[in-house]
Amino acid sequence: MKAVYIVSIVIGSIGGAQMIWNFLDLMLAMILIPNMIAVLLLSGEVKRLTTEFFTSEKYYKKDIAEEEAS
Repeated sequence: MKAVYIVSIVIGSIGGAQMIWNFLDLMLAMILIPNMIAVLLLSGEVKRLTTEFFTSEKYYKKDIAEEEAS
């Protein structure tokens, strides 16, 4: 992060605000793209685990039965 700040300071002092905004947009995209790929790849797993939780006697239905008994 220190390197990004130093590069931002140098670019800002040379090129101005527009160049900084373009640079920051590029850096944000570099962070965002791998995260979006991971979310898409893991969406099936999340769906499977959610379905398992809400239909399982071991997890969700057990909690509901305990609440109704109290």
